[in-house]
Amino acid sequence: MANTLTLPLFPMHNKHPAYWVSVIVLLAAGFVTGGCASIVHGGNRSISIDSKPSGAKASITKTGGAIVTVQTTPCTVSLDPKRG
Repeated sequence: MANTLTLPLFPMHNKHPAYWVSVIVLLAAGFVTGGCASIVHGGNRSISIDSKPSGAKASITKTGGAIVTVQTTPCTVSLDPKRG
């Protein structure tokens, strides 16, 4: 029978529980805040709007209901994510 060396699947399994809590908290914080940066930063976004049949009215409104623009499809609208 040959000598075999078995390595643990998770070599850091004997770390203190507080270590693992901090790792989980940091990972969760990264996932939660990572999406915000892609929305807030990066400048204007070009959004293409199309319909079948073309010629429909597309209205873009802010979260509060204020109308930003009304276009006829097909159209491309440039929106600033910072302005809601």
